[in-house]
Amino acid sequence: MIFSDRNEAGRLIADRLINKEITNPMVVAIPRGGIPVAVPIAYSLNSDLKLSMTRKIGHPLSEEFAIGAVRLDDKLLSPQQQTNIKYIEETIEKERRRIREMIKIFDHEITIDLIQGKNVFLVDDGIATGKTMQLAVEEIKKMNANKIVICTPICAIKARDMLENEVDEIISLQIPQSFAGIGAYYHNFNQLSDNEVIEILRKQRSSLPS
Repeated sequence: MIFSDRNEAGRLIADRLINKEITNPMVVAIPRGGIPVAVPIAYSLNSDLKLSMTRKIGHPLSEEFAIGAVRLDDKLLSPQQQTNIKYIEETIEKERRRIREMIKIFDHEITIDLIQGKNVFLVDDGIATGKTMQLAVEEIKKMNANKIVICTPICAIKARDMLENEVDEIISLQIPQSFAGIGAYYHNFNQLSDNEVIEILRKQRSSLPS
């Protein structure tokens, strides 16, 4: 299956949720790619959409391959990838600067008041190594969510195996035997600009009942 874009993938995930009995939901996306996937899910669940400000630490030879993840107050690194200390420290600082920017301009960061007791649907546009998702899950657990469901269009088998014992459920439309990289499963995998994200979040919020 090749998705036309992230929005279509999100609609297909939303279809999987139609017959589930879901109460007290909160949809949380990992920016930026997870946001357009999360919008149809939030609409289907009549939920607000918030953001987990978690960023991957890319491999020095391939930024798309995550060797860890970072938040403002935490980080997660693969043990075998901690040799290039200078690169890791510089990348962590760079990604934390970016997180501060996103918090300022997107203004949708999750807090314990928003997450505590909620059934959280944590969304990204794909999961390769699972490091970013793993750190986001840890953050939401600390906020005392009632339940955590990972929703993603595509997930590598190793990442699924790593994450499945950390959450209540993983909903993935594809878990291929041979993982080709997230972008290979989309016709349109263009990166979103900050302005596009702001507009998506504005429209999503305005669609909620008053």
